[in-house]
Amino acid sequence: IRHIKQAGAAGIVIGALTEEGVVDEEALVFLLEEAEGFDVTFHRAFDYAVDQFAALEAIAKYPKVNRILTSGGTAPAPQALEQLRKLVEASDEKALQILVGSGVTPESVSTIITETGAKEVHLGSGVRVNRSFMEPIDRNLIEGIKKQFQALTE
Repeated sequence: IRHIKQAGAAGIVIGALTEEGVVDEEALVFLLEEAEGFDVTFHRAFDYAVDQFAALEAIAKYPKVNRILTSGGTAPAPQALEQLRKLVEASDEKALQILVGSGVTPESVSTIITETGAKEVHLGSGVRVNRSFMEPIDRNLIEGIKKQFQALTE
């Protein structure tokens, strides 16, 4: 985290679970001590928590964490819309955003936003040429997604 801070990054993605599948708060406290001033996202370790709602409550105790990156479980996000909707609703009462990621494509963005109420999505290979991490980002796909967001928020 110190090296990332020195490099000038705006944020980090961190997270840890215990062997029992609950948020490792001791590790989280340790990591957050170094994360002062960062935008902090709890990563997809969250998807392997035995109880995601208990994990959300645990994470919410740490105001330095702004969002949780999740697909709503171990399946890709488009297959977990109901769980994601419930997580978005639960996070609305907290100072956390649900960042929907994993399996998100330009074709699924509108459905994900509409069905879950999420305000943020994370796209990886879904916005790259040939849907491959080995290829560059496809600017046309990005522009199409921006238009979808605009249409949904108007």
